[in-house]
Amino acid sequence: MAIQKVQTTEADTALIVSARGGDYETVKVLLDNGADPNEWDGVRTTALMAAINNKHHHVVELLLTEGADPSIMDN
Repeated sequence: MAIQKVQTTEADTALIVSARGGDYETVKVLLDNGADPNEWDGVRTTALMAAINNKHHHVVELLLTEGADPSIMDN
């Protein structure tokens, strides 16, 4: 499975879009297939920050378990 970038005005990754929407299953599939949980989008937000900002606690827990770095600050 190839992981492709989603083109948005913020240069979001598929992982960030999925985390922002609270889509646990898609986040899991993307991580299982090599998505970087610490990659920034064009405005320097990570998937972890997107999940936190939208109160998707189940996705936050998954991202942390899969290596998301909580010390990375967003913009």
